[in-house]
Amino acid sequence: MVHRINFWEPANFFSCYLVLVILPLSKTTTAEETRFAPVIANKTMLERAHLKPFGRHRPFIPLDAIHTSELSATEFIDAYVSHRRPVLIRGAAMDSPAMTLWPDDDVLLERYGNLRVKLETKREKEAARILGAEGGLGRSTLRTFVKTLRYHNAYVVSQLPHPMHADVHIPRVLRGDPALAEQLLEADLWMSAGSTRSVIHKDGDNALNCVITGTKNWTFVHPSYMNRGLPMAQESESEIGGYSILDVDAVDLKEFPEVSSVDWSFGVAQAGDCVYVPWGYPHQVRSGASAEGQNIAFSLLFPVSLAPLDGHGRVPQRLSDVGVAWDYSGMGNMTMGNIDPAFLRVEVLRLFGDNLTTMQCIAPQQAAGNLSRQEFITAYETAILEHSQGDLVSDCNPRSEAAHFYDMATSRAGLLTRQMVVDTPIAVFLSHLTCMLHPDPANTELYEYYVLDVEDVMAMAMKRLIASSGGGLTRSDFVAHYVRDLGGTRDVAMTTFDAL
Repeated sequence: MVHRINFWEPANFFSCYLVLVILPLSKTTTAEETRFAPVIANKTMLERAHLKPFGRHRPFIPLDAIHTSELSATEFIDAYVSHRRPVLIRGAAMDSPAMTLWPDDDVLLERYGNLRVKLETKREKEAARILGAEGGLGRSTLRTFVKTLRYHNAYVVSQLPHPMHADVHIPRVLRGDPALAEQLLEADLWMSAGSTRSVIHKDGDNALNCVITGTKNWTFVHPSYMNRGLPMAQESESEIGGYSILDVDAVDLKEFPEVSSVDWSFGVAQAGDCVYVPWGYPHQVRSGASAEGQNIAFSLLFPVSLAPLDGHGRVPQRLSDVGVAWDYSGMGNMTMGNIDPAFLRVEVLRLFGDNLTTMQCIAPQQAAGNLSRQEFITAYETAILEHSQGDLVSDCNPRSEAAHFYDMATSRAGLLTRQMVVDTPIAVFLSHLTCMLHPDPANTELYEYYVLDVEDVMAMAMKRLIASSGGGLTRSDFVAHYVRDLGGTRDVAMTTFDAL
């Protein structure tokens, strides 16, 4: 019997998955009830912390710090990942070739200057226009960024181009077991001239953020404070990521007096250090430049729910020898922020029945049931169509995708079982998600066309035509005013003029 569900509906999409990963937090209920008693910021506190940077309201708790030589992969999982405890791991990235290669501008540009990266503003969620060059707004080659944009309001927050993977050695805490390293989801690159800062936010995946040069000041707030001291932006109930509406540079204690009750932990990551950032854990980062005026870091993202470690085999050192689920060639569209492909595995398992238990989610081979080819195709296609309401990625045929998955999982022999779904390589789920997920505009080289309003472009062109007194609008005049008046890039300006 097929259980037909809309497995993309948020309530369904996360329900079984989150049963696996929501873990007990370290504080007791009694302590929380005491901590969250009504707070009124007193005069002394207002003088000390009102409209000041976050953290002035009370002393910080030092972030756990341990040297990489004293923390094995198993200890890392057991002591920190399993309990969602952030930790500063000293020296964890020191053996990466990137430590010496990337801070050298000449070497960096000789090897990787033509690769394209994604840009943001130095201060997250500020109103300023995102800069850009090759590839339009929010895009640039590394060469243009290093030579020009690095010294303006631009910050590389990008997937790490694949050719740079060879310069990254997987930190020891992720290298102790093949089962862990092979679950890496994404590798990211962070690069600036310093003076960057994020808002307080939380991410959907676990991350290990490693500093190559410069410093990163990390602030963490326990998840139990979200909307109980730490005001958060309204999000879907199924959303793991999100951010706080506090102004981290000037906390308004009159509007948010409950912030006074919030404990926070703090640590500084130096060059060669890595910080474990648990999924769904509010944090804020400020980056400082090295003596040479640089701040460079990489991140490795890994799943909320990890497969058990088997303790056998040896993980290759280089990231390029292991790979990540969502890779980026250095050209074209990115997949930054895409969901863990293992989500789709869980949801396919849900098609087998409507009474999945926690144990069945963890060990589905223990549950009975199988599906014929036609049963599976019908259920799979129905779920996708109900979710998308017909708005599918072009060339995505859900019936063909379902048939392809079934044939891959069963090797074209017999009925589809739960164990077959469990054993299906993650690459198969990855290819199906690529078909189903509409790309985030910010991950594409069409982002500028989403940001700039076509009516504003036409109004600017008409204004220049009128100003020309019948002389026509030249390409150079259009490009100059498109860049100056609208904040666009020369590349897109020239393409747009040629299309007029």
